[in-house]
Amino acid sequence: MASGDEPVGMSLSDDPAEPARFVFPAGETIKPGEYLVLYADSGAITPGLHLGFALDASGETLSLYDKAGVVVDSVQFGHRRRTCPSGASATQANGT
Repeated sequence: MASGDEPVGMSLSDDPAEPARFVFPAGETIKPGEYLVLYADSGAITPGLHLGFALDASGETLSLYDKAGVVVDSVQFGHRRRTCPSGASATQANGT
């Protein structure tokens, strides 16, 4: 995580050719033990952070990039039903 628990400048993408598809906005913080809900859609009907892109229901990889565009974490998933949400936590990501 970025200094001060702020992911500012870090980004998420499902396309390695475009690592900054979603860039975390200034002022957004994630403290240890907390989580942040992100909506993988392009709508803004629901309050919260929307990625501006949807994930492929047949499966793909979502990657977290640092400010320099280097992958710091990723999650790969297979086929998902439309009504089956998915997520990852820090403990899943680093194995602890």
